Amino acid sequence: SYRVKPTDNALNSSVTVRYAKGDHKEEAAASPPVKVFGGFYRVRIHSPADGSQVAQTFVLSGHARPGSRVSVIPKIGFSDDTPSPTTNSNTVAGTAGSIPAEVDELGNFTVEYGVPLVLPGMQVVMSIFAVDSEGNRSMPTIVRYRFK
Repeated sequence: SYRVKPTDNALNSSVTVRYAKGDHKEEAAASPPVKVFGGFYRVRIHSPADGSQVAQTFVLSGHARPGSRVSVIPKIGFSDDTPSPTTNSNTVAGTAGSIPAEVDELGNFTVEYGVPLVLPGMQVVMSIFAVDSEGNRSMPTIVRYRFK
């Protein structure tokens, strides 16, 4: 028997199931498209690390499913209690205040972010999500940065 693991993810892949009990054997193949999600999909942020101090303008880099579109939704605040921004839209482009980014064939993306003025105690909290080519939306990744 096999149990799907959190790292098992496949889109439009072939899936074949083989069953054997004693001398009785069967095989069945699923018709595409097959989607296997072993765990919730999230965008990974490589830099800057969550909780870092950042310059007035900085580059956010990360990893998502190759060919997907990433959306970064920033929210400025002055408290560690500033809630993360939310959106209920599956669209990355055209969302008020969102910054879209294309993901390359290796799954990498970068987004430049900056503010015109930095005030004492100012920070930004960002919700980052991706929509893959099949329209599947990731869970949001939340990061918080303090401006230098």
